[in-house]
Amino acid sequence: SDEAERELRERLLTAEQESGAAKNEVLLCKERQAKHEKQMATVRIALVEAQREVRESEKKAKSLDKELATLKQQLDVAEDAIFAAFSASLGISSVRDFEERQLRG
Repeated sequence: SDEAERELRERLLTAEQESGAAKNEVLLCKERQAKHEKQMATVRIALVEAQREVRESEKKAKSLDKELATLKQQLDVAEDAIFAAFSASLGISSVRDFEERQLRG
């Protein structure tokens, strides 16, 4: 009947519209996915660079720690030489021993 045919055409039109909307949604989702994947790639690159910088900074800090220890040792040797007579008069091995005793009270 004409009524049944009209109803079927309306249902078909509705289904086609829903299908078109679903296809548009799929396209939008794919575009968002591509955008997010590009952002993730950018973040990964930044992460690798940051990790490299951290490694370089840690290496530099370790090197500076070694240099500082060497300078402290050189300073201790110089102080020992400068205060050798003073230390000997007090019966101590170094001026640092004297300073440590003074700090302890």
